Amino acid sequence: MTSEITLFVNPTAGRGRGAHAAQPAASALRDAGFSVRTVLGEDADDALRRAREAVAAGTGALIAVGGDGLMSLALQAVAGTSTPLGVVAVGTGNDFARALGLPIRDPAAAGRLAARALKEGGHRDIDLGRVGDRWFGSVLASGFDSRVNDRGNRMRFVGGRFKYDLAILAELAAFRPIPYRIRLD
Repeated sequence: MTSEITLFVNPTAGRGRGAHAAQPAASALRDAGFSVRTVLGEDADDALRRAREAVAAGTGALIAVGGDGLMSLALQAVAGTSTPLGVVAVGTGNDFARALGLPIRDPAAAGRLAARALKEGGHRDIDLGRVGDRWFGSVLASGFDSRVNDRGNRMRFVGGRFKYDLAILAELAAFRPIPYRIRLD
């Protein structure tokens, strides 16, 4: 494995925590002997393109610093490759990191954990799901759940997990049944 690691950062995650979290995570990786390159995107599409380029170029690992949205992008970049994914969870919900039992809002601890796993081979494989060409690692939502999540993500006037409570109420008020069909292989 190459000693160059890519830090994939969403600086706006968790109301700006992503920008500040990158430094302690990078320091922990450098202290373990890794060379760290930081990747940011202008928007989600640009960020994903840059992460995929880093993976294609042979980065030793992609360490995602952000929330569940960035974790989703990171999964798109590493799924189907041998590139390890590290998680520095600093978003609002951090459901992906919680499901894996990883540190939440402690970037130095998450960086040390990732460095140790890379050095000692302590990584673990996880199962992913796929719908069309999109991979997911913790939750697949459709219908009402998906609408609540979309509305919550668009809310800028309220922060934290409370915005999803408000989104639930707003979607309940406007709810109409959504017909759909599921086919499983």
